[in-house]
Amino acid sequence: MDLLEVKNRTNAITVRHPWEQARLIVSQKLINRNLKLNDGDVVLDIGCGDTYVIENLSRAYPKVFFYAVDIAFTDEMINHFANNLNNEKIKLFKSLDDVLLPINKTVSLILLMDVIEHIENDVEFLNSLDKYKYINTSTYFFITVPAFQKLFCTHDVFLGHYRRYTNALLVSNTMAANLKSQSVGYFFISLLFPRIFQVFKENVLKIKPKQSTTGLTSWSGSKPAATIMKNILLTDFYCSLFLKSIGINIAGLSNYIICKKSV
Repeated sequence: MDLLEVKNRTNAITVRHPWEQARLIVSQKLINRNLKLNDGDVVLDIGCGDTYVIENLSRAYPKVFFYAVDIAFTDEMINHFANNLNNEKIKLFKSLDDVLLPINKTVSLILLMDVIEHIENDVEFLNSLDKYKYINTSTYFFITVPAFQKLFCTHDVFLGHYRRYTNALLVSNTMAANLKSQSVGYFFISLLFPRIFQVFKENVLKIKPKQSTTGLTSWSGSKPAATIMKNILLTDFYCSLFLKSIGINIAGLSNYIICKKSV
């Protein structure tokens, strides 16, 4: 969850939003299909939010080291999350310049999950990562972003998004940053329809919410409801993955790309 969403929640998180739960599983499946994380490898989560992703990935990869960075972290937040995590293999930092890896250690995988849409010049940012010695041509990037600029709405404004992406734009911008695509695609087609309806209400009917927010900020559903919705999203994902395997690419509310630095 984005730290802005954490800040704007009015109640404690008891059950994670089904989108968060499903995206976590989707991400792990896509990572496992495209690369292998070995014992002792380092994963760097840039724009980690409330550490939900690395907390759960660390359970799936207990011998992998996780480094999490978020520029919205305060010292108090870092202490709070570190105490809750209570995991010596997870380290938290306020900037990439603060990251302290073991000597001569390379980052195996960088997570940029719903991050670069928050950055005005995403290509410049991706290029800037070249200056860090722990990122090189052996490093994989796993990037997720929101899809389709025509679906830009109050949700995006609230979160501070500069843009939404197509697969073509995602490939183009990563190529401009000297990243070579290994796999690219959409996921969560079922979420397109409620978002299309939201955009129709806002842009055509001129009906906008009284207060900008996101589903993650306002979510207070039960565990059974979350499980049902999560499973719908996962069924959606597996169907699109099967169709992609036979050459049929369908749209979704999110994009992903897995890429590496070109030599």
